Amino acid sequence: MLLNNIEVSVHTDVGKVRANNEDSVYINIESKILMIADGIGGHNGGEIASKLAVELVSRYLINQIENNIIKKKK
Repeated sequence: MLLNNIEVSVHTDVGKVRANNEDSVYINIESKILMIADGIGGHNGGEIASKLAVELVSRYLINQIENNIIKKKK
């Protein structure tokens, strides 16, 4: 994926202990947002926490952009 002449690639890994990946990723090319949240493996609900973090922060940032509080760099 090309993001203003920057190539973006995401890879997460379950590691050697976990059976599932608890990390979450959010990419919004239009708004120039890239987030990765670590699921903190070993803690109950790690996958839920990382997903919730990405959802809440991305919503907040998009809202700020749409309300012109954060100015997009061109």
